[in-house]
Amino acid sequence: MHCLPQCAFTQDRSSNTRTDGAARTCNLGKVKAAACAGCHGAEGVSENLPGPSLAGQNEAYLVEALKAYRTGARDIPMMSAAVRGASDDDIQNLAAYYSGRKCESTLTAERQATLSGQAAASRCVACHGANGVSSNRAWPNLVGFSKTHLVDALKAYQGGARKNAMMAGIAKDLSDADSESVAAYYANASCK
Repeated sequence: MHCLPQCAFTQDRSSNTRTDGAARTCNLGKVKAAACAGCHGAEGVSENLPGPSLAGQNEAYLVEALKAYRTGARDIPMMSAAVRGASDDDIQNLAAYYSGRKCESTLTAERQATLSGQAAASRCVACHGANGVSSNRAWPNLVGFSKTHLVDALKAYQGGARKNAMMAGIAKDLSDADSESVAAYYANASCK
């Protein structure tokens, strides 16, 4: 289920009609998201806040990530505590709400060409896009993630704190300098 930017309703992809159940899911997600605003921004766009932007994030990825925090499979104490009591419906509602928020990458082709981390980030492009927008809804968009968040995530994959065989395989070969370069490159993909 995916919300439109105003989270008022979703569209059935085949008939473009309003889906009242989807509207309810989005509105419930919006209510739950109020508790997340301090770290992720009021509309899911984190500008100079401790957490990454969640606006426009892929819904399936958000569901998986939130469930991993809830079970402890991802170990970030603040996130684990925040979702510990969340039901599957709460997680689905939050994911639907955030995935429907607007976040378009500011990382244009012209800007990409000027960034020093482009070579290191080239191994990430197939999954996460050159502008930080993933081609697969199960994979995260990197647009709106801070450099610190991205470096920490890569270290977590390297150290086994985050469990994903594909990412572990890619991250294990990254030097600290490469991780910093990749993170710096994608940190330039902010939301507009």
